[in-house]
Amino acid sequence: MKKILVVDDSATSRLLFRMHFPKEYPATIEEANSYDSAIARAGEIRPDIIFLDYNMPGKNGIDVARTLIGSGSSAKFILFSANLQQGVLDDAQALGFTKIIEKPITKEKIVSALKVITP
Repeated sequence: MKKILVVDDSATSRLLFRMHFPKEYPATIEEANSYDSAIARAGEIRPDIIFLDYNMPGKNGIDVARTLIGSGSSAKFILFSANLQQGVLDDAQALGFTKIIEKPITKEKIVSALKVITP
């Protein structure tokens, strides 16, 4: 069973992620709502997959990934955002993000991301 961490400052977005997550995919889903909580939760649960919102107060999803990669995380990173500017895409690709998803989150977009990770 995969361990998934969803990082988004919006409780509504995290709820929608859970609602759209495919029931047939064997996973436990944990949540974080900020850079600090993401770093702490990732250290506790050692997730296999981390879905990161880009736009968060303070440090963004790319910052979370950069910190976790620097500390040795082997998680697969998936970025989701409503604001996909080229600079954001370039930063995500440079860090090795597995997939980039444009909000709003749908079941189809989650399934597409999971297929890239576990074909």
